[in-house]
Parts: sequence; structure tokens; C-alpha cells
Amino acid sequence: MGGVSAKNRLELNNKPVIIFSASLGGELTYAVLKKYGIRPIGFCDNSEKMQGRRKLGLSVMSFSEMLEIYKQAAVNIVIGSYTYFAPIHEQLLSAGIKEEHIYFFETLTIYFDTGVNIKPISITDDEMAGLKKIMLNMMKIVHNICEKHGIDYFLWDGTLLGAVRHKGFIPWDDDVDLAMMRDDYERFFEICKSELPDGYSITSPVSDPMTPVPLKHIRKDNTAREIFPYKITSCDYHNGITIDIVPLDNVRRKGGIITNLQKVCSIVFHQAVNFKFSRRLASHYRYRMLTVLLSKLNAERLHSVKLWIQKFYNKHKTRYVHFFFEGNSFVPLKRKIFERELFMERIMLEFEGYRFWTVKHYRTILESVYGDDYMTPSPEASRRTHLVYELVINEETKTKETNAGYVL
Repeated sequence: MGGVSAKNRLELNNKPVIIFSASLGGELTYAVLKKYGIRPIGFCDNSEKMQGRRKLGLSVMSFSEMLEIYKQAAVNIVIGSYTYFAPIHEQLLSAGIKEEHIYFFETLTIYFDTGVNIKPISITDDEMAGLKKIMLNMMKIVHNICEKHGIDYFLWDGTLLGAVRHKGFIPWDDDVDLAMMRDDYERFFEICKSELPDGYSITSPVSDPMTPVPLKHIRKDNTAREIFPYKITSCDYHNGITIDIVPLDNVRRKGGIITNLQKVCSIVFHQAVNFKFSRRLASHYRYRMLTVLLSKLNAERLHSVKLWIQKFYNKHKTRYVHFFFEGNSFVPLKRKIFERELFMERIMLEFEGYRFWTVKHYRTILESVYGDDYMTPSPEASRRTHLVYELVINEETKTKETNAGYVL
């Protein structure tokens, strides 16, 4: 219980607690509450399949059953779902549940440490449009530098899917993903030190050791986009609007001891950084002890360990490649390991009226990651986006972004 004031604990203990979600997020919420000596009175879930069951020794109730309890005694409700936070939050408020009685499982530990109840903010359509405009401009900058210096990049993940299915951003998506082979990745960021346009900067674990993200980034100056409230704790880093450029590292083969060791190293490192800066409880139970031990290292040491692991991966070229430092990926490891040969041929796809490079046989990637029906949009209820805690879009940025010299 170290570092937790009695006042903060009593604010929850004086009222019964219900966890909204009987999924994995609900289990993690239960674990956090248990750590601080709080036992919920039950779970709530919108899924009829879950209702009436028991979870961790507690009953799973329907929304109407939870409302009846709330009317009798103003219980606290902890939303235990990342994916469905926004609709659940709206559902609770629409039913008359007060904002001060709603908590979010991702920020529970911060609440116990600081007494601040942080929840994601709503983003307006105009703000989303401004965010996407900045990210599209950054894609053009990356394209120009790569074309000038013969560096191969690829549309990746949701950005690749958006190009194929929507010819641009997936309407509910809020980030950009590009990929490069590790050698090109390192060369690209070295060139960026002297060739980035004014108003943009590079952040990395080396230059910005308090960053919770184990990647190098190009960020837009005078902006802010906080997708997790690290600044509430000890983390102080440049959190401007960015696009993700991921390095593809060597993999021995799709299965085997070495590949699994690479996976464990990436998960543990990623979780150690998250735990150090946000006190976020690791979702991989089996690695929690090692995660907590590694988090005792200072930021520079943690990142140096990561760099050593990267060098170990990339001593020799292998048949397969993979972006390992995703940490907690929602896609099974084997489905995101690809043959290096796949990246030898490229084509250009339209994206928001411009053309960008990706792999020629992009269907192989999309089918592996998203399934054979990748052209069918996911149901509205399961559309996942980042939860944002702060968004600052510089007004000058909105009006003065140009094509950044993009070569059509």
C-alpha cells in the first residue's frame, strides 16, 4: 500500500464498487482494486452471454440491475474496457450516473497515487480533421526525404488498410503507421537531423530518455497529443502530434526458442517502461515480477538494454522480419512475421489524394493481420481508436500546412 493515502483509498471504500466489463480489462481492474484492498461487489456487462455468470467469485449483472443498485446507493463504477470506454461512458452519463462516480481502469493507479481521477476526453470532428491534416503533411515529409535518399518505406497496419479500403484514413482511425527495414530506419532518422523542415523535431529514447515509447519519432512542434497520462506521474517528454514509423527487425523463423525469446524481451521491456512511467499494471501476468524488477532501472539504462537487444537481433539478415517492440499486440505473433522477400517489391497506393509506397503484395499482409474479409469494415461497436487525454493543435498549423514539397 506504499504511497497510497488513506483519504484516496477511502473515497472508493466508502462506496460499493462495480466493474463495468467482465472481459480481460475487467480482470485487470479487479487485480488493481485488490492490490489496494478494495473488493468490488460485482461486474456489469452489456453482453447477455456474460450476464448471470460468475467472474472471479463475483456475479455479472446487467446494466439495468446495476442501475437499480446505483439508485439505492451511489456506487462507484470503474470502466474496465479500453475499446468500449467511450460508448460505456456515454451510456453511464445518459442513465444519470454522475461523472464523479465513474473511474477508468487504465488510470486507477494514478488516482490512488495522486487523488486525480483522469478520464479520456472527447475529440470533435474539427479536431480530428486538424489532427489528420497534420499527420498527412508528415507523411509527405517522410516521402520526400525517402525519395531523395533512396530509402524504402511502406504503408503499414491501419494506414495500409485505409489506403486499400478507403483510399485514405479509416474514418475512425487517428494515427499513421509506416514501416522501414531496420537499416533504412536508422539511416532515415540520421538524415532527418539535418533535413527536417522547420517546426518538426525528432524524439527518441536516447535524446528524450523519459519517453515511454521505445521508438524514434518525428513530432510536430507546438502541439500536444497525450494518449496516456504519463505527465501525471514522473514522465516528462515531448508529447507532440506524431506518426509511427516502425523498424522491421530480423527473426530467425516463425516459431522456435529464439523467436519466442525475442517476443518475451519485447513484451517485458515495453511493460517495464509503461509501469515505470504510468504505474500501469502489466497485462501479461506471467511477466509481472520481471517487469517490476526491470522498472527499477533508470530510464537511460532501460533504453540501453533495448538497444542491446536490437543489435543482437540484427547481426545477420534472416529470412523473416517483424516489428518486435509493439509490446502488447492484439495480433498473434505469427500473423505479423513476414518473409523479407515480401518487401523487395513496392507499388504506390492512393491515400487522401496523394500516392505513397507500400509492398506490392499488400494483400498478404492484410489477410494475415486482419483476415480474408479485410475489405469489410468492422462492426461499429468494435472500432478501436486511441483514447486521448490532451490534444493541442496549433492554430498556425491548421492554416499554414502545405504540401511540404511533396512530389506527385
